[in-house]
Amino acid sequence: MSRRRMRVRALTAAVAMGLLLSGCTGQPDPEPPPPPEGVDLSAIDPDDTERNGVWYLSGEDALRQVIDAARKAGGVTMEGTVTERLVLGEDAPPTPGRSIRLSVQGTPSDYTASVTAGAIRVEIIAAEGAAHVTGNQALAAVTGVPEIAEGFVCVTPGDPLLTQWRALLSPAEFLTSIVDSGAVTASATPPREGAETVDIVLDSGGSPLGVLTVSAVGKPLPLRFDGADTSGEAGLTFTGWGEASEIPEPSPVARGC
Repeated sequence: MSRRRMRVRALTAAVAMGLLLSGCTGQPDPEPPPPPEGVDLSAIDPDDTERNGVWYLSGEDALRQVIDAARKAGGVTMEGTVTERLVLGEDAPPTPGRSIRLSVQGTPSDYTASVTAGAIRVEIIAAEGAAHVTGNQALAAVTGVPEIAEGFVCVTPGDPLLTQWRALLSPAEFLTSIVDSGAVTASATPPREGAETVDIVLDSGGSPLGVLTVSAVGKPLPLRFDGADTSGEAGLTFTGWGEASEIPEPSPVARGC
């Protein structure tokens, strides 16, 4: 092949490549995707790659992320005390009511729970779609089920023996009940440098409601809640996220399914 023909082929290839490249760069740049709602991109530290950044969200979005993470996380141990407050008159200040102590282990569907509310003691074992409840004579008197003081009684998921405690049987349900109780706003306080937790401050109608401490590393799972309002006060801890819990067989069974 002559040198002239080789030069022509080389020039043709170069022109073709130039046209190809100009075709790519000649198109307008695609529009960047809009930033996520509720996120202040200017506040984000690009060097902070170890933590989840839940505090960059608006408080309400952060709270929704926490509830969603709690629903999906699996097992947890939830322990603490909720003290009710009673309003005896229009002008009377709230007075302390019964104190509810609780301990719950497991997932929202399979769990064991122990609840003491004033004179009433309740134990619940839920597994594989069935739930069994037992307790003391005070519980038997309130429910009108005498067998419940003798052993575990099988109940349906919609039985009041379960539904009355629903908000206290999982972190997600507890936090959802707070949000659904009224106009609750939230604000996430940025953690100090290197901190592994972040506080989400809850507010209702201009009055402080409580502080939810959340993991700043990995999923934004709740770790502790401390709060109080006119209806009561609560101090709860959430530990062992994702850990499997052994659910025992109810025994003795006073009334089967």
